[in-house]
Amino acid sequence: MLVRALLALVVAASFAVAGDPPPGPSAADAKVKVDALKAAKDAESKKKAIVDAACCPHPTVAAALSAYLADPSDDMRIAAAYALSAMKGLADAAKALGGGIAGNAAKPEVLKQIFDAIGKVGRVEAIPAVREWTTKHVPIKDEKDSDLAVAGINALTAVKSKASVEGLLELYKKQVGIGMSCSAGIHASVYSAITGGLKALTGQTFNSMPGEAELWWRKNKDTFNDDLTKK
Repeated sequence: MLVRALLALVVAASFAVAGDPPPGPSAADAKVKVDALKAAKDAESKKKAIVDAACCPHPTVAAALSAYLADPSDDMRIAAAYALSAMKGLADAAKALGGGIAGNAAKPEVLKQIFDAIGKVGRVEAIPAVREWTTKHVPIKDEKDSDLAVAGINALTAVKSKASVEGLLELYKKQVGIGMSCSAGIHASVYSAITGGLKALTGQTFNSMPGEAELWWRKNKDTFNDDLTKK
């Protein structure tokens, strides 16, 4: 029920009528949400506070939700990531999610939700933390780790920025360096996610030639703004 309610908020936000963005929540509105998050002690009150907070994209609310990314309950951690995912374009939401990666390194399902939320928020502030995690976990050593690695790669792809391209290029170099098996066997989905991400962000298709992608980027990166719009 909690996840459904949060998903409904995210979906509703994605279908908002185009035009001037509505004014953000006031400090007074945010204080009400923050106070509720801090006061919640039992599971039901926590659930309600998290759901209510999702519709209040404000820096102080994002900071209060970040504490729930370290809650004793994994369900609450996942719910907090869902709530933050509704705060599209809010830098503090991205920072909160990025800050939650290290503390959930041993919790794959929570981490997948954090990566998904980072993509939905779409801000570059989370990218350094995603890059740090992905460079430590790619290439994968075991097929069971592929879904989580792909989730991290997809988070990079979802945020249009030069930093995301450079993160993917780091991973591409590591994958190509392991030889032809990078596009087969346990590495297939990871390799596809990296190359697909590079194509989505740059429009270029690379063919596993060592140095090819890095050379292209060095020659062309100055033609892009930081958000990958063309200059």
